[in-house]
Amino acid sequence: GERRAMVHRWRSRQQMAGYLAMVAIGKFRVRDGRSPGGIRNISAVDESLLQDLDRFQTSTGEVTDWAVKTFGRYPFDSTGGIIDNVRVNYALETQNRPVYPGAADVPLIVHEIAHMWFGDSVSVRRWQDIWLNEGFATYAEWLWSEQHNGRTADQIFQRSYRQADAKSWKQRPAEPGGRKTLFSYFPTYTRGAMTVHALRKTVGDRAFFRIVRSWTAQRAHGHATTDDFVAHAERVSKRNLDRLFRDWLFKTGRPPLPKARPAK
Repeated sequence: GERRAMVHRWRSRQQMAGYLAMVAIGKFRVRDGRSPGGIRNISAVDESLLQDLDRFQTSTGEVTDWAVKTFGRYPFDSTGGIIDNVRVNYALETQNRPVYPGAADVPLIVHEIAHMWFGDSVSVRRWQDIWLNEGFATYAEWLWSEQHNGRTADQIFQRSYRQADAKSWKQRPAEPGGRKTLFSYFPTYTRGAMTVHALRKTVGDRAFFRIVRSWTAQRAHGHATTDDFVAHAERVSKRNLDRLFRDWLFKTGRPPLPKARPAK
């Protein structure tokens, strides 16, 4: 018989950067439920894969609820994820529903769900500020480890600081160069996360989490630059942080270790 085309129309209630839109076509096992905290949670796994769909759904919900407590109100209507049988070597933080290639462990889920705040809700105005996306998503992995009986964020920071060779410090996170170096792992991801930790050490936990939560709240569904974040951190902490960010984002070479703010 004659085949009829099917047209599906959808819209997002929130702003969306073009690269965060996604469509997955195939045969999937699907779960539609809610996280323990009540956020709608839609997960799908390609039928050809052995990934445990229920475990994936549960992990995504738990990570999402943890991120809400850590970063502030969830910025979208639903969470979830798609594990597809695709031959790529990266996951992508597509809005509401990150895509994972073949499998997804908890650290990777933490990274991609953190992007819902850092990169999806608060998008970068310029690609050169991509460390704001990847540095915070990577630091989310460190925070998860610290709060779930793994290595502390400071232990991960110190190890990264010691093990990085001189070549690793040559690229500046806030001035990454062209598209070939934009996603270089150490300067964009690891040093980006180290910058976030250096800020935390310098201002102390109370001010640090105030900075993070007010940033995601005030900039929700908008975009920002490195200068915007530096100004925000200084305003909230009531401290001059020019040297800290200059050393960690705009200079080559190994930055000086941050001095920890005495606990009160």
